[in-house]
Amino acid sequence: MAQVNLPVALLVWLMIIPMLLKIDLRALKGVRAHWRGVGVTLFVNWAVKPFSMALLGWLFIGWLFRPWLPAEQIDSYIAGLIILAAAPCTAMVFVWSHLSKGEPHFTLSQVALNDVIMIFAFAPIVGLLLGLSAITVPWDTLLLSVLVYIVVPLVIANVWRKALLQGEHGYLRLQRE
Repeated sequence: MAQVNLPVALLVWLMIIPMLLKIDLRALKGVRAHWRGVGVTLFVNWAVKPFSMALLGWLFIGWLFRPWLPAEQIDSYIAGLIILAAAPCTAMVFVWSHLSKGEPHFTLSQVALNDVIMIFAFAPIVGLLLGLSAITVPWDTLLLSVLVYIVVPLVIANVWRKALLQGEHGYLRLQRE
């Protein structure tokens, strides 16, 4: 039976929904204008980062630090690293883009595309990497995690965004995007 931690889900929602309010999924049509940057981002996020993080987890947790860690928790630590590595952090993309004075429309299109890809790519990549680690996480749990941690906050944010933008002043056009 699939299980996720609902208190953690609520806390994740509180963290990411304010950032997701900035995402206009209609920005996906602008992805072609930034195809090089988006291509590099997608390659790093989906072809390099999850696999390199799994490799580092296996190296450091599974081998180097193994003698100092509780034996019964090593697989959980590695699984946690794999799960974290496979999920690009939407909030941090906005923070780093703002700090580096990045182009906001590029950031919007990049995050929107990553969020949509995450819905379809997260569970298969995590399933593959956990399988290579001989760590068992049921597929129904992975799919429920995608639903609870990705789809639900994305839907909530988009419905809320639409409601805010339809108000009298469009919530000042979402704080000028």
